[in-house]
Amino acid sequence: TSMTTLQKIDLANMTVKGVNDLLSDALHLSPRITNPLSSVLHHKAGGGNPFFLGKLMGSLKEQGLIYVDLSYPKWAWHLNKIADLKISEDVLAILIGEMKRLPSDLQLGLIVASCIGSSMKHSIIDILSADMETNMRDILQQITEKGFMNNVDGAIVFSHDKIQQAAYEMIPEERKSENHMRFGLAICANAMSGSEEDDELFFTAVNQMNIAGPGVLGDNQSQKDIIASLNLKAGRRSVSFSDYTSAFKLFKAGISFLSADSWSSQYELSVDLYDAASEAACVLNERQTAAVYAEKLIRNAKSFSDKLNCLYCTAKALRQAELLQQSMECTFDTLRNLGEELPRELGDSQLEIEMEVMNTILQKTSDEDILNMEETQGKRTITLTKLYANLSDVVHFAKPSLVLAVSLKMVDITLKTGLNSVSPLGFSHYGEFLASIGKLTEGCRLGRIALKMLENKISSGFKASVICYTYQTILWASTPLQTIASAHLLGERAGRQAGDFIFTVLNLQLSITTYFVAGQSLDTIKSNIRDWIVKMRSQNSLPFVGPSIMMHSHCLILEKGLHILEAGRVDDNVPSENEVLAANGKFLKHKLFLIVKECYQVMRAFLFRQIDDASGDTNISNSILLEHEHQLRPLLLCGIFYEGLFSFQFALNSRNKTGKWMERGELVLENMKCWNEHSTWNWENKMMILEAQKLYILEEYDRA
Repeated sequence: TSMTTLQKIDLANMTVKGVNDLLSDALHLSPRITNPLSSVLHHKAGGGNPFFLGKLMGSLKEQGLIYVDLSYPKWAWHLNKIADLKISEDVLAILIGEMKRLPSDLQLGLIVASCIGSSMKHSIIDILSADMETNMRDILQQITEKGFMNNVDGAIVFSHDKIQQAAYEMIPEERKSENHMRFGLAICANAMSGSEEDDELFFTAVNQMNIAGPGVLGDNQSQKDIIASLNLKAGRRSVSFSDYTSAFKLFKAGISFLSADSWSSQYELSVDLYDAASEAACVLNERQTAAVYAEKLIRNAKSFSDKLNCLYCTAKALRQAELLQQSMECTFDTLRNLGEELPRELGDSQLEIEMEVMNTILQKTSDEDILNMEETQGKRTITLTKLYANLSDVVHFAKPSLVLAVSLKMVDITLKTGLNSVSPLGFSHYGEFLASIGKLTEGCRLGRIALKMLENKISSGFKASVICYTYQTILWASTPLQTIASAHLLGERAGRQAGDFIFTVLNLQLSITTYFVAGQSLDTIKSNIRDWIVKMRSQNSLPFVGPSIMMHSHCLILEKGLHILEAGRVDDNVPSENEVLAANGKFLKHKLFLIVKECYQVMRAFLFRQIDDASGDTNISNSILLEHEHQLRPLLLCGIFYEGLFSFQFALNSRNKTGKWMERGELVLENMKCWNEHSTWNWENKMMILEAQKLYILEEYDRA
């Protein structure tokens, strides 16, 4: 006999016309006559699923709803009764009825597969075959031949989710949990038996045990404790993959397996689970949930070190709620309890000495030596660095004069103890400070090292924040603005993958802002920033929304004119700029918002030629370039550029070639020349416009 090769053909759902052609052929009737029935059956069969359609037609015939009318004779049907059948119940009932007519071993195969999920890999099939002492591969092959499942890429997959649902419904309710627990234990034993654990098998096993729940184990608390520890292990592994959503579910499930007296019987496991659950909830911006787990741990902790990470989570939750001052004080209290010296402000002589020492160390240490350092294992050190990481995020907005001290401490800890999860953030923040004081080459080097550190999976949870800070506050000096805007979109994606709400939305906001500075279409900017604001308001979460409302208003002003400021809301979904400024000082208390407000103020003053003392009452270049109160970033650089243009124009109008306006314009021009040396594509045109303005004032018209 010759061998025949079978080719699998995947059938898509049929159209109404396709169903009608099939019925017309099968019933030997004109398509015009079968058309009403085909419309109903197309809907009933899940939108024309071929498998469901065949089963449905067979069932309707058995029920007498499709029958032979002997008076003619021809096929006929009770259309109204067919139309009244509930689709979900009808399909499930048909499938369950069909399955119950299968041999018992095939029914068992469907039941086992339905417990595992929509698909079951061959490795799991083999494990359960051994556990159940039956040939599951053979059984499932027979099931695939009957059309209930398909063999796809090394796995057996249900042909449709309703088939899996129907198979699962065949299990008595009291047996479902028992099945899940049995299968989970069997898979887990196999997953952990080899020299290397199989992650996929391990997660499948833990998921099965969690579906079963602790109730199925009765009074067997030792078994429950083992499963709780397995959830802790699986959750930590999910964190290493930046999957905080799954991690939180696993930690929460682990806690459900603990006993009522776990704080005495399983103290360390309880600390680890509540600690991990609080931190994962915090990353996911579930502040109240994080607080619940943190409070319980803090209440039951036997030592300060055991509650340390939850104190970090508490401070982080306060930051996420924009309670920056409270977050800073919470962190300071924790640092005092740890015996740490509090950060000193910019201008402190000892701090300047420490910075010079650090710069010398970094100059003598190669990139490779930094990147190849060992990872620190000390729990106290790891939590301490996370405390400083949260503090660095806070002081950026609440007290920029502390950024140097905090970032210097983070880099110092890394160099002395080894790499940790937040090392990239420390190098990024210290790099941005160096960039802000004109050390652009050194700053860009540390920024690139920070990005390289993200390749280490221990830092994956901080990828969104490191991308955010590094590109926004350092690499503007050496990278095209369009590239920076695109990088922020990568940061937004990394934040979504990690469940990091704050840096997801912040990266998206900064991408839009950077595209604005880079000259993207005003209509596109206005539309994108509007959508961002509406999304934040719908989620009742408004971090840093003040500057975005200012940008939306600025786009409207550039489009329609300054009179739009007095018109109130132009868009019902977006507050007006005046509403923001009158919001009881909520936004005005943030120094960053104040400097952004001045940026838009000076842009409008120059573009609409309001060249007077009141319009030019800004202090952008002094506060950033001389006093270093803010880290440089594209929008602030744009504000500095316009302040330079405004200052030269004021000097020209007042015919004063030596006064404060000329000095301010020259300060901006000199800095623009420095930035241009590192990135001509971003700053050369702006430098030349400023130079032309200055030459025009000096009456060097040809050179201008």
